[in-house]
Amino acid sequence: MQGACPHFKTTYMHEELVEHVLLNPTERALVDTCYGDGHRHGVAVLLNAVPYLGYFPHDLQQVPEVVRTFIAHQLQLLWDHTPDYPWQSQTHDRHLALIRQYTGLRSSTGQDKQALEMWLRTHGAPDAPSEEDLRECAYVRLRALGLEVPAMPELHRIVPAALRGFFQDVYDRVAVRLSAPLRTALDALLVGGPEETPSLFEWPLSRCCDEGRGVRCSPGSARAGELFPHRIIVRERRRAVYACVAVGQAPSCCIREKRLATPQCSVILPWRTRMTSTVSK
Repeated sequence: MQGACPHFKTTYMHEELVEHVLLNPTERALVDTCYGDGHRHGVAVLLNAVPYLGYFPHDLQQVPEVVRTFIAHQLQLLWDHTPDYPWQSQTHDRHLALIRQYTGLRSSTGQDKQALEMWLRTHGAPDAPSEEDLRECAYVRLRALGLEVPAMPELHRIVPAALRGFFQDVYDRVAVRLSAPLRTALDALLVGGPEETPSLFEWPLSRCCDEGRGVRCSPGSARAGELFPHRIIVRERRRAVYACVAVGQAPSCCIREKRLATPQCSVILPWRTRMTSTVSK
């Protein structure tokens, strides 16, 4: 599933096992430095699991039995010895350090997580403007940097924060291109009285569309494709249609009149609707 945490499949074909969990001579030599069948088998399983997952499993039973058995046979073991592995011990800690040294993988520090969030905000989100796509992008980035995948609660904080920051940057780029009177009119919509009707939104909306077209088409101005990635334009136009429904405006009418023709308008419209909803709560 897109954006899901890397995990093992429930079953594997023999060809897949050979591709992913076949020990090479260097790995065999590393495993043979450990004493006891339980230690050797446990280290061999972790040595294959970490590059595959991008993180250390919580316990060896998280690795499918077919994988553990395939690795056991490579070590000339008749059965699965991972239940004998001392998970809560200093020996386990030494094994983790040994595997990190061999694979080059290291734990993500606070600074690494901040750098990841900023990279996702500036480089990942333009091509992955959803949490699922951006999480997938984060996994690829972490693997490229040789960093372990952070704990899921931490990753679920980093990705939405990066996505919110990216869209805030997009909104800011739109807002600075609007005139001061229009920004004032948009802000005034947020403090309207309880008796006011959605029709008050029509005037600033039409002005926003006019100015959006002017920003896009004025001499010397950047084209929409240069200001906003194509996937962002498509997504924000779709959100703008939903926002039209929320304020009582027919989306088909908006499209027919080309009122959503510019990404500038499509960004301002959902921004106003979301802010109004927040204030009303």
